[in-house]
Amino acid sequence: MYIASRIAGLAAFVAVVKATATAAPRLDDNLSYQSPSLKHADLAIDTEAIHSKLVKRQLYYFESDTGNEGGPDNYLPELTWTNANYTGAISFTHGVASGDPSTDSVVLWTRAAPANNVSTDYPIPVSYQVALDRNFTQIVDAKTVYTTQDVDYTVKVLAQNLSPWTYYYYRFSAKGSSTAANATALSIIGRTKTLPRPDWDGTTHDMTLATFSCSNFPFGRFVAYGNAARRDKADLFVHLGDSIYEYARGEYDLGAMTDQIGRTDKPSTALLTLNDYRTRYKHYRTDEDFALALRRAPWVFVWDDHEVADNTWRGGSAQSNDSSNGLINGVDFTSRKAAAIRAYFEYTPIRPDILTNNLRLYRSLKLGKLADLFLLDTRVRDRDLTDLYYNTQFVQSIRKDQRRSLMGLEQEEWLYGNLRKSKNRGATWRILGQQIVMSELVYTAAGRINVDAWSGYVSNRARLFDVLSNLGDGNNVVLSGDSHIATAWSLNGTYVDKSYGPLGIELAGTAVSSPSPIQPRNATFAVRQQQNADLVGLNPPMAWADVGYRGYFELTLNAQKVNATFYATPDLYTPNNTLEITGPQLTMLKNKGLLQTPLNNGNRSVAFGVLSNTTAYRG
Repeated sequence: MYIASRIAGLAAFVAVVKATATAAPRLDDNLSYQSPSLKHADLAIDTEAIHSKLVKRQLYYFESDTGNEGGPDNYLPELTWTNANYTGAISFTHGVASGDPSTDSVVLWTRAAPANNVSTDYPIPVSYQVALDRNFTQIVDAKTVYTTQDVDYTVKVLAQNLSPWTYYYYRFSAKGSSTAANATALSIIGRTKTLPRPDWDGTTHDMTLATFSCSNFPFGRFVAYGNAARRDKADLFVHLGDSIYEYARGEYDLGAMTDQIGRTDKPSTALLTLNDYRTRYKHYRTDEDFALALRRAPWVFVWDDHEVADNTWRGGSAQSNDSSNGLINGVDFTSRKAAAIRAYFEYTPIRPDILTNNLRLYRSLKLGKLADLFLLDTRVRDRDLTDLYYNTQFVQSIRKDQRRSLMGLEQEEWLYGNLRKSKNRGATWRILGQQIVMSELVYTAAGRINVDAWSGYVSNRARLFDVLSNLGDGNNVVLSGDSHIATAWSLNGTYVDKSYGPLGIELAGTAVSSPSPIQPRNATFAVRQQQNADLVGLNPPMAWADVGYRGYFELTLNAQKVNATFYATPDLYTPNNTLEITGPQLTMLKNKGLLQTPLNNGNRSVAFGVLSNTTAYRG
């Protein structure tokens, strides 16, 4: 009788397993397993294989007669049979984040790991809730998913059934199943916001984007993130890349001062493997200002080069490639890049389904009818040869070559086509969020330029400017990072061999913490201002520049104008400081294609940086 009941029970359990095995729903609902793309077998996680492993474990426990009533229905919604789950205490180790919002959904992120750095291959069930109120009395979405060590215990879920232009609160929970660890672990509460409805045109209120780039942990605290979060004005946080750096300890930092201010990097070696990149992301997430900003508003991320390696291009980087001479500790560039990209998607609240073709990161967001935000990849996926430090003169000699592309021809075609669609659908503004300075930035009186930026890809820039020119309205805003200096430009005039009328403006942010390439760290204010004046004088389309302070800027849009305000964070070394200096406010009116004069509303006295006296490139 006992054997018969065992066989019958086992048969019932196998039926449940067969019914759920092909879908593996609670694994697939965690988007970390799809990171970066199910279409790339060498990068994505095989959830069916993990599911099969867990099923075998469940069968083992069942056949061992554990005494659990009801059988091991680990993949049923109730999750009542927990012997195959992790039974110890669980900790939400790195806060929460949200990103890639739409009108009715948003990606939510956290990391739920065994407490006290315990390692386990048992799955951890993690639940999330989304509500209209901070007390979670009006829950609009909830689900339970799994995470495992296969994805470093990260959790990424798509919260759905949301309403446009609405604030939501979210949290995660996880419960250990042993008597000793029976308490439920709760994450910190996050807040997010959906995008406006498709017909919203910006006439009723503004929309603000806080824009960041180049956050380097050893160079100081990420005060810019925290200050933007504390001001609580931005509807969307935009990171243009270099959200981490890949260097070994001591290679690019403040020397002994890095240790003194508590910003020593982990791991100590240069990043080469998946574990290396994961460790660095976790280390950056310990910054309190970053953690605050991640949980305060939705983010959109694009990468620059340092998420992989310095001066990455499609065939390698400044330090490595796939040749026998390009290996670092036996690791080739392709393997290094694969590890970097997988970790990036595990630790970033970004939708993996955009990676439908050859590791595509570029995408766009519709900000109602007010604007289209285009997020580009000018670094990692498909750009042609760049400056690798030993070949600078050669790259300078080929920078006008018609065949050179910064984005790759496929991305170029996608961008140009969608810029035209944006115009045709009646969007007022077109915003290009990308990594490197697009204007022809001249650094010295001798004419030094950076051919690792758009200046090294003259024909690609001309093709883009031709499209912007043909759109005819000048309602284009380029957002840039990478340069570690803050500049604002009107996009018109002569670019190498070709001249254009007013195309729009470029706003290039300084770094969150990475150092200035022009100014010594301890330079006096007078020295900084002279360097600012020199840079503005060398670049007539430039309206304003500051080469000294670290910080960020906010872009505010409505139906009639875009307004940019730059902010400086003068102290990156003192814990818990919130010091901030407000810089100039620069405006472009609809259909003008130029920065409005007088600059800064006619106030020539700015707290930092230098305004241009030139009016030829102004509106």
